[in-house]
Amino acid sequence: MAYYSPSRTLAFTWHRQPVPGLPPERTSTYGSGREALYALARYLGPTGTVLLPAWAPEGVFQPFQLAGWTIVFYPLDQAGAPKTAELVATLQERPVHLLVLIHYFGQRQATEKILNLLPPTTALLEDWAHTYPTATWPAPGGQHWALFSPNKLAGITDGAWLVGPTVLPLPAHPVARRKVGYVFWRLIYLVATSVGVRTALLRGFCLRVAGFTYRKSYQLLLRQTAQPGPVSGVGRWLVEHLPQQELVERRLEQATYYHAHLNQPRLRSLLGEVPTHHPLIGYPVWVADRAHFEAYLAQHQIRGQVFTDSWWFVPPAETEKFAESRVLLAHHFLLPINQNMDLTAVAAIVRVVNGYRGPAD
Repeated sequence: MAYYSPSRTLAFTWHRQPVPGLPPERTSTYGSGREALYALARYLGPTGTVLLPAWAPEGVFQPFQLAGWTIVFYPLDQAGAPKTAELVATLQERPVHLLVLIHYFGQRQATEKILNLLPPTTALLEDWAHTYPTATWPAPGGQHWALFSPNKLAGITDGAWLVGPTVLPLPAHPVARRKVGYVFWRLIYLVATSVGVRTALLRGFCLRVAGFTYRKSYQLLLRQTAQPGPVSGVGRWLVEHLPQQELVERRLEQATYYHAHLNQPRLRSLLGEVPTHHPLIGYPVWVADRAHFEAYLAQHQIRGQVFTDSWWFVPPAETEKFAESRVLLAHHFLLPINQNMDLTAVAAIVRVVNGYRGPAD
């Protein structure tokens, strides 16, 4: 039986391909997104206040925590967009040095609207970790910043791009052993997923290896945050030889197919419009009983994604203020999008999804 998964796998060409849309004179390259954010916090000042969306990953929360910044949260609606009235109120209550806007699932938020709300002393950081740069990607201007974490979509070991007014200097310290270990475990993870996705006979074993190596690499990643360093040589080579255009085009094509052919009343698309410029990490839907839906898909060898583990850092006493953000965390689901699949695979997934019956049926 075919297996459909968002897992990143190794894919490269022997010809170097430049990353589209990144201005080299304004792009800093780091080993990971969290290292880039820690370096940015240190560059902006020894202390500060950052405004994060209530639904935010550890990779965004932890760098500012380690840098000693004050972290304040703002609420989202059930589509993942900032609630502007509450956002404005928070900006008026206290000085904010940086506001983080996450483009969830790769769908572009209303950046211009947010920029118009910011006081002159507040910079904006756009988190594009759920997508990949394209030739038409709008780079930030002025004092503002943008972050990409390409290994969220591509089969590469490490690397992140921070685009802003200037290139940040990399600290001069030796490469830590844990960095070498991280790249090693990431490479084994990619080999395991590549074999497991393509070889049914070895799939169970390979997916167990992938799970083990992912956990090992993540443990090392957590320990690297406060020591920002460059991308590894392996990561740089994989990026330079990544089929960039194929990644973008296939992901856009698959998202468009989902958008046009899904016909399932028990699901609600979380996309505001058909994606035309920014490839998605997965096709986002809202589902009432996510566990039941996931179990149904698993019976058909379909695995999607959810962003729940280490994605909630709002203090318990404040949780009620962010009820809609909490609902989004609990009910979102991403159908698989992967440059290693073709439209035949996506059509098969759509047929299964359209045949889903809820637990009450």
